Amino acid sequence: MGTLFAIHVRAPESATLAGRLAHHGTLLADAPSEFATVELSRYDRPTDGDLAELAVLSAELDTDILWLGYSSVSEAFRYHHWRSGRPVRALAFGWFGSERVWDFVEGDPEPWEGAAFFHWSALENLPRPADEAERAELRHMLDRGEVRAGLTFPSVDALVSARMVGEYFGLLGWV
Repeated sequence: MGTLFAIHVRAPESATLAGRLAHHGTLLADAPSEFATVELSRYDRPTDGDLAELAVLSAELDTDILWLGYSSVSEAFRYHHWRSGRPVRALAFGWFGSERVWDFVEGDPEPWEGAAFFHWSALENLPRPADEAERAELRHMLDRGEVRAGLTFPSVDALVSARMVGEYFGLLGWV
């Protein structure tokens, strides 16, 4: 079990970055990763202002920034990805008080999501469709690897999901 909240910035030059993100925590950089990381307190949930700041920094540096958070105790997972200031993907599962529900899903699916959300244990918890139309809709979601806000499917293993993000991007601590 675990909890982690972190900001990851793809940036070769970390001195400027350390100053910009100092109010969030200490910047960690390591040669095996293209990303510098600021590990946040487990109580440091992102505010709208924090997310806007990261979008601006992504634009200024013309780079990718990720905000990744998970708690395996509650199976809560949250992820934001900006590229050159533009939002690429934002996901939250069980984050805002409703356990095991997709709170929001924005942007297009990323390559790591299939392994994170459609692995065997997630498929074991496939909801029983009420009728043929619902069965067809679930099949469509499975075929496309699609998640939707307001649904409980696919269920998330928060640690597995965070690991898939970390391995895909080669983040510090996951490679």
